[in-house]
Amino acid sequence: FLPLGSAREVLRQALDALHAAAGPAAPAVVPMPPLAPFGAAMVAAEGCTLCLACTMVCPTGAFSANPETPQLRFLEDACVQCGLCVATCPERVISLAPRLNFAPEAAQPQVVKQEEPFCCTRCAKPFGTRSTIERVKAKLAGSRHWMFADPARLAVLEMCEDCRASAATLDGIDPYAGPGRPAVRTTEDWLRDAGTTRPEG
Repeated sequence: FLPLGSAREVLRQALDALHAAAGPAAPAVVPMPPLAPFGAAMVAAEGCTLCLACTMVCPTGAFSANPETPQLRFLEDACVQCGLCVATCPERVISLAPRLNFAPEAAQPQVVKQEEPFCCTRCAKPFGTRSTIERVKAKLAGSRHWMFADPARLAVLEMCEDCRASAATLDGIDPYAGPGRPAVRTTEDWLRDAGTTRPEG
């Protein structure tokens, strides 16, 4: 009979059979050379912000998100070591580990990072993660930028996209309002200040 599945699945079945035939002394994890099509994507969880960029570029679905809560999952059996996640990660916390993992957990999605969701202060809708919102607020509050000098503007960051639009229209929070810009200076202005005039002709 013919084995069922894709070429990768058939190869994996053959490797699993060889590993089982080797007996209990066979290692559960076998290192592979670089560019091998099997392995893990190692995530430094402490640096991960759950932006989920890796889930959007992963061609095999090895990285996936949980639609119910801020969570990143990884399925090692599906990873082909393409490196797109490494190149895409804005925090640079993903690295590749070429290997054959025969442990049972390699065939099941594993939670890599999970955080408490942040809920909109107006409608209680969950969006983003609490750590991300707090980090952004801290950076903007310390920047002394005119746009976030008013606490009411910082409070908008704690709202979901719908409530932000409502705050901008109903509460009169104009995101573009700011101090007046200086008048544009012309060549004549600079020459006048220098006590000279533009040469004729």
